Amino acid sequence: MACLGLMIKGGIVELSDDNLKATNAAIADACLATVKTVGSGKVAFINLAVDISVACDCITFADVPILPHLGVFASYDPVAIDKACLDKALEAEGVRGSKADEMNVLDSGKHKFEACSSMLEGLCEETQLNVGEIIGLGTRITNWSM
Repeated sequence: MACLGLMIKGGIVELSDDNLKATNAAIADACLATVKTVGSGKVAFINLAVDISVACDCITFADVPILPHLGVFASYDPVAIDKACLDKALEAEGVRGSKADEMNVLDSGKHKFEACSSMLEGLCEETQLNVGEIIGLGTRITNWSM
């Protein structure tokens, strides 16, 4: 879906919020299918919250990161680990000179991903978490500390 961001901004393709929300829901559903196939308790998740840019990790190039390194997160619960990362991202100051600066969301407490999305600005960054919790993939309750 990497090229969609460019095509949307270029006016070549038009996608609605609903299409992208459905994609995020499908990602949570696919994760649940994988966990069920392998077996609960046999899958662990690691998030490397470093060099966080607005583009997907599959992109071969990146802009200035919008957030500083937040650390490494690990959990058996994919919803909780993503929630912990989003919480830390919300707490963190954005990186000056990045898209977070351009979108005026540098301050702690500002939703950087929603404002800086390469796909569609304003898309809720918690859609996958909400769906993941509803379908039983995990819980949004985090018990983490630094």
